[in-house]
Amino acid sequence: MTSEAHVREKLAGEIDLADWAALAPHATAGRLFVVASELALLDAAVAVASDDKEQVEPWIASGQLARPTASQVEHFQRQKGLGFACVIVSPFVLAQGRRVEEASDDGAARKVR
Repeated sequence: MTSEAHVREKLAGEIDLADWAALAPHATAGRLFVVASELALLDAAVAVASDDKEQVEPWIASGQLARPTASQVEHFQRQKGLGFACVIVSPFVLAQGRRVEEASDDGAARKVR
């Protein structure tokens, strides 16, 4: 298995779900990056972990990978039912917004789209 394939497999297993409350401290500390919906979270995480500047720099320049703006933070704080797929690529946290379906009456786990 190549090094990149190993990193990809490792990070794929570490993608988790979080709400804004869990991510807000990382945003405040400047460690949170929001990944645009047209970019695969796993691809972004692998590129950041591999220090692949040829891929990462254009994403940053185009805004596909960016620290959240003040208006985005306000939106995330107000939005009910917004969850995030996220992964830690130390020292950063990469997150991508997803719509969360409300939990059922029987307490079943929420689904993220």
